[in-house]
Amino acid sequence: MDAVLGLAGLVLLVLVVWDIFETIVVPRPTPSRLRLTRHVVPSTWRAWRWLAIRTRTGLGRDAVLGLFAPGAAILLLAFWLIGLVVAYGLVLFALRG
Repeated sequence: MDAVLGLAGLVLLVLVVWDIFETIVVPRPTPSRLRLTRHVVPSTWRAWRWLAIRTRTGLGRDAVLGLFAPGAAILLLAFWLIGLVVAYGLVLFALRG
């Protein structure tokens, strides 16, 4: 059981670090299916746009839509941080003995 948890932690660690590398370091969009960001950002954009369209009009809507990019950056940083903490936690839990 410890080997499975350790392996799951290593896989999660590699996925998160690879996603950080492709999102921040690579200067162009990558077609990789392993990117976690590909699944987080579009879904949050649809929800944010739906909320902005239904609650605001005119310049207020533009202001709310303009907050998405900084909010998405903070969301991704939190997402990556949680992923790294869980991954390292699984690896350390597997190595506890």
